[in-house]
Amino acid sequence: MLQSRFDLTAINVFIVSTVEVLKTMAQIEAKKGTPFIREKDQISGDISAVISIVSENRSGSMAISFSSACYLDIISKMLGEECKEINSENADAAAELCNQIFGMTKKKLNEIGYKIQPAIPSVICGPNHTIKHMKVGPCVAVKFHTAKGDFTIEAILSDLQKK
Repeated sequence: MLQSRFDLTAINVFIVSTVEVLKTMAQIEAKKGTPFIREKDQISGDISAVISIVSENRSGSMAISFSSACYLDIISKMLGEECKEINSENADAAAELCNQIFGMTKKKLNEIGYKIQPAIPSVICGPNHTIKHMKVGPCVAVKFHTAKGDFTIEAILSDLQKK
């Protein structure tokens, strides 16, 4: 049985990890907006990365979704060269950012007993795409603002209850 409430400890760790990863990897200052519950079929950004979250007693997924302008600014800074469009050569950077955020989050949560397993992100490209999380429950999202545009992180993470 899956609880319907979200693990707020996890979303706070995701937020902190997101800010730290973008500052470290791209020297980007990201300003956090107010967390909200994402609607089921809400449109995402222009490029997104999604990763599963699995542990002994929790299950869910996490995604990061960027506007084109924001993504191109971030990867230009990461790669040290100007990127003018999202293409097959730079789309993997979305997965790398997702993986870095997930990895930092996983490390911090595992230190307090979550036992989250490693996972591999996948990338979705194209305007007006939607992210389909494989779990049922509230999807908590946080929009971040940068000098060149916005991005959103979102996650579903619920406790598994044994009968």
